[in-house]
Amino acid sequence: MEFYKSERGGDVCLYQAFEYIVKMRREEGVIHWRCREYRKFRCKATLITKGDEVMKQQNEHCHGANLARARANLVVSQMKEDAAAQSTTTRNILGSRLEGVPATVLANMPKKGSIERRIRKARQTAQVPLPEPVSKQKNKN
Repeated sequence: MEFYKSERGGDVCLYQAFEYIVKMRREEGVIHWRCREYRKFRCKATLITKGDEVMKQQNEHCHGANLARARANLVVSQMKEDAAAQSTTTRNILGSRLEGVPATVLANMPKKGSIERRIRKARQTAQVPLPEPVSKQKNKN
């Protein structure tokens, strides 16, 4: 089970090759999740978790799993986290996160320009300063 943020900042749970989004949070730390494809396929699959433990899984999915797309969403989310935490160039973030990613996942990734915009937006939102250009670094020495 893995947790990450969606494109719009919501929580996503990846469990057994299916993605779930938050349906309801309880005071005791219990989270009710619904299948991410609920609207598209009217999938009624749900999941109830407490921390990292699955308490209950209800209903079967009415569609197939797309693990490659889910992994692609996870990689993009990690890139956005990197951008918000580090003052690194967009290309460095792309290169470090895409290294070793299987071809099936790469095929499900958004276009490069879209990913770059998301990285820049995450950096801007977190108010992380842009990395200093290499040409300015050379002039200082």
